[in-house]
Amino acid sequence: MYDQSFRNQAVKECVNGQSLRGTARKYGIADTTLRGWVNEYQERMSEISGVKQEEIVVNKEDSTTVKESVVMLDSVNVTVDGYSITMSKRDVIKLMEIFYQFDK
Repeated sequence: MYDQSFRNQAVKECVNGQSLRGTARKYGIADTTLRGWVNEYQERMSEISGVKQEEIVVNKEDSTTVKESVVMLDSVNVTVDGYSITMSKRDVIKLMEIFYQFDK
């Protein structure tokens, strides 16, 4: 129903610290829909990084308790064109900055 770029933008705001409820209102979607998208994103990131997520319970702008996950990583192993590459946390942050510029 929603295109992937729309979903990515909403999830990105939540991952970057915006409240789930406020973001859902901004995009005109249900809190539960956005929560599902965020959970899918976190599961994919956990699979990619190979690092198990640590669950933290937080209370944001309302009385609803939202479970959020944090992934801590030092490096990521990726395979590109058959070559195994280890990317440091700094490398990953730089890539995220590059992708962010393209998303604008």
